[in-house]
Amino acid sequence: MINLVNGRVFDNVLTLGSDDFFIGSLSYGECKDPYRTKVDQAIANGSLSLLDDSRVSATRFADLLNQYSLGDGETECLLFTTDLGYSMASDDRKARTIAQSQAGESRVTGSLGLLRKAVRAGKLSQQNAMDAYTKMLESGGFLPGIDVNFFT
Repeated sequence: MINLVNGRVFDNVLTLGSDDFFIGSLSYGECKDPYRTKVDQAIANGSLSLLDDSRVSATRFADLLNQYSLGDGETECLLFTTDLGYSMASDDRKARTIAQSQAGESRVTGSLGLLRKAVRAGKLSQQNAMDAYTKMLESGGFLPGIDVNFFT
């Protein structure tokens, strides 16, 4: 989410008609402005939904937290992915790797995968996606090196 906001494509990605987007309460609680404002706007307009943490076990959360030593937000995402069947989007490589091993590669992506999906859906041009990627890097995002062909 942070990278997508920094790349100025958060709203574009949330308009992908084939996906519903969710955020857990712990991840939401970690949001500070300007990200919190963008998330609140997306929740208000219905393009993002807040997940109900009561649907998952606090004990299971603690177990995953201790087992993998991820942050609270990443652990929460992993829990919703593994236990409730949601897909996960995260730029934390360790969290993605764990989620892929638990839920399968097709249910896990990062901001670059979402950008590629937005290009394929006609929501962004390849150049818009590349410009967003550059802004993400300039804002401190830790992302792999790619070129514009990544988005085809």
